[in-house]
Amino acid sequence: MDGFMKYSNVAGFVCHIVNVIVILYSVIFFPESTANFYSGVTYFFWLLVNVNGLLFSASAGIVVNHMVGLRVHPLYCKLAHYSGSPPALRPLRRPLRK
Repeated sequence: MDGFMKYSNVAGFVCHIVNVIVILYSVIFFPESTANFYSGVTYFFWLLVNVNGLLFSASAGIVVNHMVGLRVHPLYCKLAHYSGSPPALRPLRRPLRK
């Protein structure tokens, strides 16, 4: 599930980034496309929609990462309990004497 959500969030994020770039490119290099009020409002609306999509995509990625971290951590602790202490918490061996 995490792998699918990861790729889905990245795909959505990239699509929104591309849309924002295309909209800004159109407004900057083709000013005649926003000559009247209606087309200017339309460009502004789609820019806001894509920025909002970027925020949702980024926050969804953060939430998925956080929830996977919460779900995997207890599993790791249980596995570490059955196999002894986790490697990071095992005591170091005494150094060899010369």
